[in-house]
Formats: sequence, C-alpha cells, structure tokens
Amino acid sequence: MPLKIAIFHPIFDEIGGAELSIVIVARELRKLGHKVDVFGVRVNSIFKEAKQLSNFSSFRIFHNAVIDFLAIHLLGFGFLKILREEKYDIINPHHYPSPFISVLLKKLGFTRAKIIWMCHGLNDVIYCKDKSHWGISQFTGKIIHYLLFPFRWIDKWSIKNIDAIVSNSKNIQVRVKEVYQRDSFIVNPGVDSDIFNPARVDARKYLVNRKCLLAVGRLRKRKNFDFLIRVFKKIIDIFPNVVLRIAGEGPEKENLAQLIHNLGLKGHIELLSNVSQEELARFYKACDIFVHPVVRYESWGMVILEAMAMGKPVVAINSSGPKEIIVNGQTGYLVDFSPDKFAKKIINLLDSPQRALRMGEEGRKRVLSNFTWKKSAQKMERIFYKMEKAR
Repeated sequence: MPLKIAIFHPIFDEIGGAELSIVIVARELRKLGHKVDVFGVRVNSIFKEAKQLSNFSSFRIFHNAVIDFLAIHLLGFGFLKILREEKYDIINPHHYPSPFISVLLKKLGFTRAKIIWMCHGLNDVIYCKDKSHWGISQFTGKIIHYLLFPFRWIDKWSIKNIDAIVSNSKNIQVRVKEVYQRDSFIVNPGVDSDIFNPARVDARKYLVNRKCLLAVGRLRKRKNFDFLIRVFKKIIDIFPNVVLRIAGEGPEKENLAQLIHNLGLKGHIELLSNVSQEELARFYKACDIFVHPVVRYESWGMVILEAMAMGKPVVAINSSGPKEIIVNGQTGYLVDFSPDKFAKKIINLLDSPQRALRMGEEGRKRVLSNFTWKKSAQKMERIFYKMEKAR
C-alpha cells in the first residue's frame, strides 16, 4: 500500500549533500508509488536547477513567513491546513529545527504520523565544545557552550519523542548513540549514476593541457581548502604543470583568493562558482585526481561518491565519512592530516597514471554496487513500512 510522506527541511538556499539527498530520494520514493511532499523555505537558482534534474515537482515553498526558519512548520497556516488534510503516514524531518517542530505538531494533535528523523549530522553549534574552527577562543567557546544548554535540552527532548532515527553513516550512528542513547538505522546517501556517468559526459571544453586536480565543497573554514592550497604549493614544486580547480561557494571565497595570490598560485588554481550538477560532472571527467581535505564534521562525503562514479581516484583525509566510502589503496588513498603526507599521495598518482586509472575504475564499480539513490530509497521505504506497521 502506498504511503503518504512529508519531508521537512528548513532552508534550501544552498546545494549540499543533505539538500540533494532529500530531493532525489523523494523522487525515487515517488517512483516506488508513494505520495511525497517536500516542505521548505527559500530556494536559490542553483538548487532550482538541481530540483529540475531530479524531475521532482511536489515541492512546497512558503515565502510569506514571519520567521522563515520556523514558518514551514509552525507559523504557516497554509502548512497546518495541508497537514490536517493530507493525513500523512510518515513525517521525515531532516535538519534542525525540523525534528523539534515535528514532535511539537504531533503533541498538539495536528498529525498522527510516525516521525522518522533522517540524521545527516549532529548540531555542532550546540554540541561541539571546541569552536576554534569559527575563530572563537577556547574560553569563549566554553561560555557559549554553557549558554546553549536550553537548546540541547530541547533537542534531546525532541529526539526522545520521535519514533525512529535513520543515520546516514556508521560514524553518525555512533554519535547518535553517544548523545541520545538511541539506536538508529543506517541509510547511506547515494549518487545519481546517470548524471555522473563518464560514458555519457562530454568534457572536451573543460579539459586543460595540464594534469588537473579537483576539489568540490562549500567554501567554509571547516572544509580546509586553505590546507589544500598549501599542499598544492608543495606539489607544483615537483609537478609545475598541474592545475587545481576548487568548485564551490561560501564565505571563505575571498580569503582563499587572497591566499592563492599571496602564495603566487594565481595561474595554477581556479575557483569555480555557480557550477550546476551537469557542469560538475564535466569537471569531474576533466580531472585526473579528486582531492578531499576535510578533517572533521564530515558525516559522509557526497562529492567523493560523485568523483568515484566518474571513475576518478580520490585522495582524502582519513576521517569519519571518507573511511566508509574509500577502500584505501584500491579506490584511492586515506591520508593522515599532514601536508607532506597528503602531497606525497597526490604526487604518487600523478607519477603513475596507470595506477590512477585502475583506482578510478575500481571506485566506479564500488559506487554502482553499493551507493545508488535507488538503493537508498528502497532502504528508506523498508524502514517506513516497518514503522507504519508498528502503529
């Protein structure tokens, strides 16, 4: 029997792994015959394109909100009307404060749906004591952490009252258990193997007459692109005919551009902006090696999957999500957080094109066998049915 599913996510104003997974899994669930509505606030132009690529139309956006962040759930009377009329079987909240609002609505009698939280990662603002990656001193960080106690209490109350939790990786499953003392299912995000298919992508206009490294992600401090730029300085001392492309948007863009200038790398590094999913597939195909410098707070690694689907070897920091995706020495390298060690592994692949090619082929096989959106949606469907039957 088909299910009625409502997916909650506060804001779709940038493309990230969570946002793409919501839209694409919703599309796959619809293919399985279920009615799926996604509720959100604000969609930027790039994300609209991603939504169209997913062939997904049932996307409800509430603009006339008093408080954008909560209006889709609590202050939007249009939403409450829909909630009562549709009588959803499943409410699937994602990022904060969606779990809290979902539980509150159920407590207030607006819905009888089973609430199944999809956890992409814990809220580092309220749970992480070390806030140095935001430029905050240790002392100030401790004070902020103490003052955020009420928010931790509300969050734990919310998760205590939901019906089930789905973690996007083993790493997050462990953290959920530590913080909330609750078990969770695991459903790994997948990759669109049609869009990210090297046989279907024409990248001739994106090729350069040099070896090419590619990194993709939001330009934030915690993504460590400054580390990567310094690593790259070491690489061109040995391989001067190499270019590094960094695709992404974010608040660190100007700082990274200044660092590139200061290190004399302006002709060697390209910062790519407003890259669509179709363009991204071309940039993946045009590169020789994909590099991923994130050390912490990386619950999974969507861009790693995309690069592997495009048949590219990956060099990543040996932490959290990447450890669950990359088979070290077979589909790429997992490296300690050391500029010298990171540079050494990249140089190893630049020096051995056949090894890089072989790793890329193994990576694509691994993705197709384990990490497709169809498999992700089927796992979510089984969990939804299991919880619905427990009503």
